Order: sequence, then C-alpha cells, then structure tokens
Amino acid sequence: MQLPKFVAAGVCAAVLGAQLWVSLPVSKDVYGWYWPFLPYPMYAVAHTSSDSFLVPELRVAACGSAELTTVVGQDGLGIWTEQLNTMLSGIARDTSAASAGHATAKLSRAIDAQFPGRYCTASVWLRVVSVADTSTYHVSAPMRLAAMWSMLNAGSK
Repeated sequence: MQLPKFVAAGVCAAVLGAQLWVSLPVSKDVYGWYWPFLPYPMYAVAHTSSDSFLVPELRVAACGSAELTTVVGQDGLGIWTEQLNTMLSGIARDTSAASAGHATAKLSRAIDAQFPGRYCTASVWLRVVSVADTSTYHVSAPMRLAAMWSMLNAGSK
C-alpha cells in the first residue's frame, strides 16, 4: 500500500524539479519582474483610455545594403516576446548603459545564430500607442528609430 504513495511523491518531485531546472538561473533580464509567474494578462498593469505605451521593434539590415531592413520578431529569434520587448526597451532607453550593451550583444548573437553572416547592423524602432486608439495605431503612429548598432562589434561582448 505504501508503494503507490512513494511513486506519486517521486513523480511530483520529478515534475517540480524539472520546472525548477528549466527556470534557472533566476535573472530579471531573462524572466522579468514577474518570475516565477507566467506573463498572463492578469499580471499586467491596468491601462485607462488616456494611457500610452511603447511598442518596440527589432530591425536588421543585410551587409552592404543598410537601406533594406527586415523586421525580426520573437519567432525568428526563438526568444520570448516579453524578454525581447524588455531588451529592446532597455536598449532604446539608454544606449550607453551597461545593460544596453549586454542586450545588444545577446541580440546580436541570437540573430547571428539564426541567420549566420546575413545581417551586419541592427536597430530598435519604437511606436507610441494610445490605449484609446488600439484599432488604428498601425496606420496612425509611425515607427521612430531609437538605437542602432553594428552586430560585428556587439556580438563579441
């Protein structure tokens, strides 16, 4: 009769241990302020119709043609949306900060790992979105360049 309890306890311990192993190391840069919770909307800050927020976008340019840029999203890089947005916002906030340097190096390595040797420069673009205007912000709010870096230099940090 004791054997099923030990098996159940072992399975529970294995599942919890696997979850802990996947979520380590604990880092604000990796998981954000909400760790160990998942980024569900119920954990988000409530917004009113007069609020606005920033929507960051990562663009990369091929070597030799800086005027042709490609938007790279979290699917292309294999990065969580929240993690990508945190890194892009940190880079746009202060390009001279040490955290921005680490974020540009991480993004440069991720881009180079997914698209080896294809892109030489990367940039962060921002759009200010009004909560009251969620249906038309793609048309009315232009993207603005916030930061640009060469991936050749940043990837080695």
